Amino acid sequence: MTSEATVSIESDGAEALFLDTTDNHYLFTTSDDNQIDITRDGALVGPAYDDRHYGDWEMRHVAANDNGGYTALWAAENGQWNVWQMDENGAFLSYNVIEASQLSDYEDQFETDLDGDGEALVLIEDDGNESLYLDTADDHYLFTTSGGNQIDITRDGALVGPAYDDRHYGDWEMRHVAANDNG
Repeated sequence: MTSEATVSIESDGAEALFLDTTDNHYLFTTSDDNQIDITRDGALVGPAYDDRHYGDWEMRHVAANDNGGYTALWAAENGQWNVWQMDENGAFLSYNVIEASQLSDYEDQFETDLDGDGEALVLIEDDGNESLYLDTADDHYLFTTSGGNQIDITRDGALVGPAYDDRHYGDWEMRHVAANDNG
């Protein structure tokens, strides 16, 4: 973003969220640096879009979703949370209200620690029944099984991550995980 009137809100993942202070609206850049204005019913959306809806709400994060569009996370002064679904052009499609206890469900999508517990899981892959993550809190790999169980990856009792042991993993990254016939 080159405009002096554009203020960065967050850039935790591939997309970055901004507030254009010239006309007080939210916009974001995509992973390939395209700029997209956030709209609802054809109007630009910002903190003062409509006091009935957004007077005490702030957009906090934006990220691509699996439907070819984008997801935005809103926070209210009273502690409420709201998740917007948007199309590929940043236009509002739908929303749902979530509880603070559900914030961790969105941490891998937004690539940040949303609930303040010091843990943030970054999705590496989910091509099969298992999903591989990097836990950024203590820099180790873990995966979820097809049944939803979370399992830390260890070697000789120590958590394994990108910096586990430079002799073994200094130039290596874990890319996929899958169940085998040995259980």
